[in-house]
Amino acid sequence: MYKTKKYTLWSNFRFVFTPVWKEKRSYIRDMITGIILSVIVPVIGSMLSALVVGLLGESLSAVTVIAAILSAFVGYALVNAADTYIRQKHVYHHIEVRSQLFMRQFTKKICEIPQEQYEDSELKLLREKACDAVSCNNAGIEGLLRAVSAFGTGVLGLFVYMVIAGSIHPVILLLLFGLSVIGALCNSLPDWYENKIRDENARDEMTMQYIDRLSDDAISGKDIRVFGLKKWIIGKYGNAIKNTRRRNAKKNSIAFAGKSLETILTAGRDLICYLYLISQLKNGMSLTMFVFYLGIIGGFSAWFAQVSDSFAKMKYCSVHITDFRNFLNLGEDAGEKKIPQNQFKTVEVVFDHVTFCYKGAEKPVLNDISFSLKSGEHKALVGLNGAGKSTLVKLISGLYLPTEGTVYVNGIDTRELDREAYYRHESAVFQDTFTLAYSVAENVALNEQWDEEKVWECLEKAGLSQKVKALPQGLSTNLGKELSQDGVRLSGGETQKLLLARALYRDPSIILLDEPTAALDALAESEIYEIYNRTLADITALFISHRLASTRFCEEILLLSDGRIAECGSHEELMEQKGKYYELFLVQSKYYGEGGAADVD
Repeated sequence: MYKTKKYTLWSNFRFVFTPVWKEKRSYIRDMITGIILSVIVPVIGSMLSALVVGLLGESLSAVTVIAAILSAFVGYALVNAADTYIRQKHVYHHIEVRSQLFMRQFTKKICEIPQEQYEDSELKLLREKACDAVSCNNAGIEGLLRAVSAFGTGVLGLFVYMVIAGSIHPVILLLLFGLSVIGALCNSLPDWYENKIRDENARDEMTMQYIDRLSDDAISGKDIRVFGLKKWIIGKYGNAIKNTRRRNAKKNSIAFAGKSLETILTAGRDLICYLYLISQLKNGMSLTMFVFYLGIIGGFSAWFAQVSDSFAKMKYCSVHITDFRNFLNLGEDAGEKKIPQNQFKTVEVVFDHVTFCYKGAEKPVLNDISFSLKSGEHKALVGLNGAGKSTLVKLISGLYLPTEGTVYVNGIDTRELDREAYYRHESAVFQDTFTLAYSVAENVALNEQWDEEKVWECLEKAGLSQKVKALPQGLSTNLGKELSQDGVRLSGGETQKLLLARALYRDPSIILLDEPTAALDALAESEIYEIYNRTLADITALFISHRLASTRFCEEILLLSDGRIAECGSHEELMEQKGKYYELFLVQSKYYGEGGAADVD
């Protein structure tokens, strides 16, 4: 379970508005201006109604009355226009602040999360809730911005109206205030219930997003059709919608009950106040003041409702912001990160009694692993599927941290290592190929800006330059047809060569090859490994595979079995031992060329 903190509303207010004050001070200025104008407009409106009634009751000429009313309406229109302008301007400010100041933090954190945390289900739930804080207009960060503006307006408006209502009679003020408080409590029930069901809503939202991705994936689409999974998957989606709809229906029922009670209280309160004003009118109150006070009493409940609603909204949004801050704080206590003195110019990795266990698993996937990968050395890690090879490479790359023991990179524990700096000096080619629907050059450089000469050099080393030169647009040819009908699709072997060119473009100090040829046939795999061996001569490299095409290029071979290093040595040494490696090679060697098996004995 990840450690989380509970932040107060005030703490979350400061969290949001401190960077706003530093970087978007115009937002604060416009908000204050908007608050003042939003209160002035209804007060002027009430005064205007009273003025019209008063003028009609006076013995004035029609011209005078019309001129006075027109002047008042022009002034009101100007103030109202200014208020409308500020409101519209402020709408875009809300979105701008959320996107520029806080969405950026969320995206940055997503990229920084260690892989072992990123795959954890608890973190996925926290990430989903944190995402709500930066992706919605009326919740989280932007919801708080809007609610604070509404709250400030409500507080100022309520203060002005309380002063005016108190001048009628103190009892009227107490009646207005007391019944408004009760009504506000009734109105807060839906937000209370929504906070209660946030985790359930987030889980169902995760389910729907997962099925959306699954149904749009070309690879899974084949299995969905062949195995007839459509009904089952749609059923899962329907259940998530059904659960969400059920909770929303309950929330709406609570809101309806609260609103009904508030309406009854408001009607009773207004009736008492109106009866009192009528009695005062009979006792000599002017018609002008009577109309003015009617407007104030009617507006009082609106201001109080705005204060209570916006405060409830602030608390509701504060829950989202708390999730957002807890997400940002993941790993904040990790301490100062270290960089080796040689700045990763060369890389040496040491495993010291390393054990790794996935969260919730019954037993470790790696158990007490010790070995070293020296600078410039080529080492092979082999074993059957499920032996723990991919987990081990993720520990070397810094994507995972060990459960027990230590992984050292140039003498520094990976728990203390500046992994961001380390990533810039390592390359990896994984089993799951990652290509973008952009140009060949961008796929090699992984950037919109690239060094053309260097791209061609890397393609040449990887054995793909002739293929790229033959493409219609050369380096500018897009891969895939997702964004361009002129895009091309590379074969499996060509894709592996592209990924090697990408790895070389980074000038890595270490390269990790994690089952990169698993989708290729044995002969194509052998060709790819020939290229790897030729181009990676001076680079620290680890070749990981459940097949043995890579082993003949490596100084040392580690055979992983059941999470442990079962055998270790050169190809010749392991063949002489006639253990598990010998048995695997005996079975597989016949696929790598005629007479391969005959060379075993």
